[in-house]
Amino acid sequence: MRSVILVAGATAVTALSMAVSPVAAGAAPSPANSVPQAGQHCVVHLASGGGMSCYDTFTEAIDDATGGKITNAPRDAAGAVASAAFNRRVDAAAGRMADTVIEISYQHRDYQGATITWETSSGCDDSNDVEWEIGSISGSWNERISSFRTYASCQGKHYEHRDYGGASTPYWGSHKYIGDAMNDRTSSIRWN
Repeated sequence: MRSVILVAGATAVTALSMAVSPVAAGAAPSPANSVPQAGQHCVVHLASGGGMSCYDTFTEAIDDATGGKITNAPRDAAGAVASAAFNRRVDAAAGRMADTVIEISYQHRDYQGATITWETSSGCDDSNDVEWEIGSISGSWNERISSFRTYASCQGKHYEHRDYGGASTPYWGSHKYIGDAMNDRTSSIRWN
């Protein structure tokens, strides 16, 4: 299991094994505590410390999240997720190197509005263990997610409170509406 915690002003990443306590930790300044006005499409790099970068277009965000493997994603995020060809390209890019997209979260239901793309060094496997997690979503993305699309064989479980507390969704693949109980309430996420 790999874990990332975003906190105001700093990020930390901890690599964990199922039978071993934390084996590595690092801290780095957070490049953004909230979504900049101009950049409504953000990318969080989970495997490299949880740094967040935000862009004016969805195309730029996907270029960053895939490490340049997809440079011509549609500008419209809702149109992209509706495109079977785009979704196949994102899944095909997973695992060939680092820069694997495991989820794109959307501000509004039906994959509308601003986005936050979660990028890691690898996708998920068929086991039931947690592959990736973020214990605290900070800044303006906390309690903002209404829909999400998963990739790289991952399923996401969204929690109401930081550190995986409170109400939660089941582990889901894509969901065009997270539901009334969790709409705009996600504060932490696990992927398996």
